[in-house]
Order: sequence, then structure tokens, then C-alpha cells
Amino acid sequence: GLININNNNDKNIIVLDGYFENFKFKKISNIDLATFLSQNLNLLANLFDGRVKLSFNNFKSDKEVFENIKLNVLFQNGDVFFEDIDIYSDNNSINIKGRNVKYQKDNLLFYDFIFSTKNLKRLCSQICDDKSLIDRAIDGEFKLHSPSPDYSRFHPLLLTWVPMLASVLVSAP
Repeated sequence: GLININNNNDKNIIVLDGYFENFKFKKISNIDLATFLSQNLNLLANLFDGRVKLSFNNFKSDKEVFENIKLNVLFQNGDVFFEDIDIYSDNNSINIKGRNVKYQKDNLLFYDFIFSTKNLKRLCSQICDDKSLIDRAIDGEFKLHSPSPDYSRFHPLLLTWVPMLASVLVSAP
């Protein structure tokens, strides 16, 4: 892969832009990934303002549900803005936009979340721990969207969304 780090002097922010090919997410535990996404990003945002644009192409995971990730994240005044996160393959996709906000002792997560799959039954056969769910899954396309498509109003999702996303990407060692 390749990472370029620049300083945008106009706004005094650090810009990190890069890509990785054939990255192995299998080596990252669910707990570590969930902690990084829900807590450690705020620590970085408190240290500096910046923009991170990363692409992971043809990455490997135990579940093999997704193949590519494109991240566009902004750190600003201690807050983390997910301007666009796309996690996708030919059959499945997740798009996330939103923000992590540190307020007093709380870490608040506000997201607009879209998940879609072209074949729910096949996806369930890959990730469902309860195999009886496979028979109940309907063949065909499925789409899930967070409560409001109005991006100007963020809706808080439970903290369980971050570990759930992590468990789809990787499985615990």
C-alpha cells in the first residue's frame, strides 16, 4: 500500500491519503476493531484536526462478506466525522455517514446507516451462528436503512452497531 501525509496550510489540518491492496483483517480481533472505532478515534481527534482517506482493496476476512473499504473521515475539534464509509463487495454493501462526539464522560455515536445485500440467504449462510436462520432467510435482495434519510438530523444508534459491524468484517481469534 501507500500512504501520503500532508499538511493543508489553509486550514492547518493534517491530510492522510492512502490505499492498501490485499490487506488481512483476519489478524484484527473484534474487540480491538470495535474499541478503535468507538473510542480511540476520538483520542486522535483530540490530538489534531485532520482528514483521513483510506481505501482497502481486495481485503481478506474470515467471513468474506466484503472485499473493499473506502473511508473518508474528518477529525475536527475532538469530534470524528464519518463523511463517507463504504464497505462493499459485488453482493453486499454498508454505507455509513455520521459522527462520534465526546460529551462530558459519554462517547455519543450518531450515524446514517445503509446496509444492502443482493442475496440475504447466501449472506446468512456465511455469517449466521444460528444455522436455523438460513432456512428462514428469504432469497433475494434486502436493504436496511437507519430511521431517517435526512442527513441533517443524525440519529443515535446503539453502541452494539460498532461491534456488530466488526464481527461481520473479522472473527475473533
